[in-house]
Amino acid sequence: MQCGELTAAYGKSNTRQLSVESGGVRESMQTYRQAGRVIFVSNRSPEATVAQDIEAHGLVMQWARNIRAAVDLLTSSRDKTVIVTELAVADGNWSDLAQRVRCIDLSTPIVLVTSFGTAELWWDALEHGVDDILPGHLLASRLCQLLETQGGL
Repeated sequence: MQCGELTAAYGKSNTRQLSVESGGVRESMQTYRQAGRVIFVSNRSPEATVAQDIEAHGLVMQWARNIRAAVDLLTSSRDKTVIVTELAVADGNWSDLAQRVRCIDLSTPIVLVTSFGTAELWWDALEHGVDDILPGHLLASRLCQLLETQGGL
């Protein structure tokens, strides 16, 4: 099942189905909830295709232009969150962001978006607690996986 499949089908509010078993008919009771949110940290607005793909998976996307704004967004809500960042942002770089996020919440996944990745970048990213390095077109499905492991969707 896709991360946002239920959210896309039922909207962003909680919806319930009742459980009744009689005469061989069984309906299940399940509460659906929003899949999570993505804080996209970048100097520039995320590409429309990336934003649409993320939102199509039922994720809420918030854009932060710098590390300070990303930290403010992270601390403003208890929703399951994934931080997505580019190599450089207005007030620092990905490692500065990772360091700040790890001081606030060790369980928040961090994904670095770049079209290239060297062995040195991977090594540095792992040392700073980055969960993955991805090109933009592979982003949404991996974010869903990270959110599922963060709090058990």
